Amino acid sequence: PTVVVLPYVDVVEGPDNPRLPKEWWELRGGQRFSGWPGYFRIDTKRPEVLAYNLDQVQREILSHSAFDGVFYDCWGVDDWLVPRTSALRDGHAVVMVNDWNLPRKGFDQLNGCLAEDELNRVVEGKVDFEDFLGRYLRWCRESRKPLTTMIVCHPSRVAMDSWRWAKLPWAERVKLRASFEHSDPAMMRFGLATTLLGDGY
Repeated sequence: PTVVVLPYVDVVEGPDNPRLPKEWWELRGGQRFSGWPGYFRIDTKRPEVLAYNLDQVQREILSHSAFDGVFYDCWGVDDWLVPRTSALRDGHAVVMVNDWNLPRKGFDQLNGCLAEDELNRVVEGKVDFEDFLGRYLRWCRESRKPLTTMIVCHPSRVAMDSWRWAKLPWAERVKLRASFEHSDPAMMRFGLATTLLGDGY
């Protein structure tokens, strides 16, 4: 009964959908483009696109008592969608985003953020660990409650190339994934130990 359930909403990409107005797709050179296999980029600069997202979250998610809020993937702290979503349910809607790196703002409007593979970038020397830890602990301390900040990392030898993975036959993907499950206990311990320094997941 205390579990927090946040349905997933990808704000910036979606599968080919003939019901969407054609002008809602983001274009490059007059053509739709894809940043992820099987999905196309949506033009989030259009106010009606964000309004549609908010309306769908209200009608399809927050109208059900089983759901506590929403997880916006590929989205950060903005001036429109996040504040309006956070205000739903009399300001008690749980809102979490995935901005890839933990941002330095939004604590008053968000319950948490996903640090997607940011610890891998620490190991690669692209992100300073003390800086990352400071941001993580600040999210644990200052964000709205219940806290939903989460750290995700992957085995170091996994090539995070979604286009390569999409081309592999399903059986080969399953076999490869299984081979990585216990391949990097040091990375797993680093992720777990870092998470336990705060109150995240």
